[in-house]
Amino acid sequence: MATWINTPAALFGGNRSLALRARPSYPWGWLGGILFYELLLGAVAGVLHPIAVIFLAVGPFAFIIGVTRPILVYGLFILSVQFSDISLGQIGPFQVRVVDVGFLLVFGLFLLKGLSEKKLTIPKIGFDSALWFFLAWIALSFAWTLDRNVGFEALIKIGIGVLTLYMSVSLISGRRQLDMAINIWILAGLISAGAAIYEFQTVAMYHIQPGMTKWATPVRSQGFFGGPIMLGSFLTLSICINYGLIVKATSMGKKMLWLMTAGIMAIGLLTTLSRNDIAAFFLVTAFFNYRFKQVRVPTGIGVVVVLLIGLVLTGGKLFSVFWERFFYVFQGLEVSSQMRVDIWRLALNTILAHPLHGVGLGGFPAIAAAAEKYGSLVYPHSMILYVMVEFGFIGFALVANMALRIFVLVRRAEKRLVTHSDKAIGSAMTAGLIVHLFWTLSQNITFQHIIFWVFSGIAFGAFHVLTAPVPGKDPRTATPARGGGR
Repeated sequence: MATWINTPAALFGGNRSLALRARPSYPWGWLGGILFYELLLGAVAGVLHPIAVIFLAVGPFAFIIGVTRPILVYGLFILSVQFSDISLGQIGPFQVRVVDVGFLLVFGLFLLKGLSEKKLTIPKIGFDSALWFFLAWIALSFAWTLDRNVGFEALIKIGIGVLTLYMSVSLISGRRQLDMAINIWILAGLISAGAAIYEFQTVAMYHIQPGMTKWATPVRSQGFFGGPIMLGSFLTLSICINYGLIVKATSMGKKMLWLMTAGIMAIGLLTTLSRNDIAAFFLVTAFFNYRFKQVRVPTGIGVVVVLLIGLVLTGGKLFSVFWERFFYVFQGLEVSSQMRVDIWRLALNTILAHPLHGVGLGGFPAIAAAAEKYGSLVYPHSMILYVMVEFGFIGFALVANMALRIFVLVRRAEKRLVTHSDKAIGSAMTAGLIVHLFWTLSQNITFQHIIFWVFSGIAFGAFHVLTAPVPGKDPRTATPARGGGR
């Protein structure tokens, strides 16, 4: 493990003895520089976005802390994911989001760590060749995209996602880093769930009317994501991790703690009224009940508690509107369902017109605008259709190959998990990947969304850590290996 020395000379490859002699002046220089920076920031804060001011204010401190503990700044990046829809400003036609600032901070520390160690190691994640073949096809498709501005922005988002994947696996280098990343994700999930519940109580309940069939924005919680689908997706993945912690817990107190956090997230998820995400929640619940018999009773208790708390918090309105939202679909296509069917028809017609190579990266919004009915639509509400529309059957074949490689990798990794706690966390990561597979049918989670890449990075970082061989141990049996160790 690399040792970080808190001197500028050590960080940038200088002479350590010289740095030690100059040490008395080191803190004052840094403190003076930070003080000047904060005063300058205060002078211009009035013209900046409030969240931008917060990030810029804590940025220098986060960077200094991150020099010695990069995983802590990575945790801030995880927290920033829920602000992925909040724009801090605009550079040309492109929006700069809160999550972009978080990414740049982590990426800067990642490069600094590599330069200070005089090596920049890019980890292998197990399906690298399949991923890079697909990325090459994505980049090539930019040549025939229907909208170069949209395509270039999509290319940047996918590039940020891929770098996030590799940085996550690199930074989650041990069990301590893995535990920290997981706990910070849970914290972010609780923040999002709390915001969703508060939003439902203060806004949605006053817009709900009996027999509603058109689900306007004020009715569905959006949290900091700016949309109920992204909020619901983030909370579903948070519940996946939370279930793993429930199974892993060794004491009743810890189990109750994780059950309560799962309940809060479940209530927040219900307030989004996202049918795909709520269906995914039940899928994950069934998955864990199938794998771990000991969670069946706690799960049953948790469901009852969630229903009771949700009933008290919302005065019964949440469940009445939930019932109407989910079961009205059996009486015929409602507005949102009919719109989705129309979008799929548009996507299928586009695929038939451009079957081999698609319309190029970022091309679907131009197709939707040309149809005049859904001009603001960015994705066709299906990952499968999204891939086939923009990248054609070639792109779909490359994605299928990547998915197959991931399936084989996860199966092999799970077979190497030995302890109960490792199997619990491994199952949480597997559940999250299964949820992503479920979302490919009718959800707007694509390669441009940072949620996909951050969770994938944590998942494969977890599998690498949990399956790493222990010196002198057989990873399959956890017994001393032949000729190895004491």
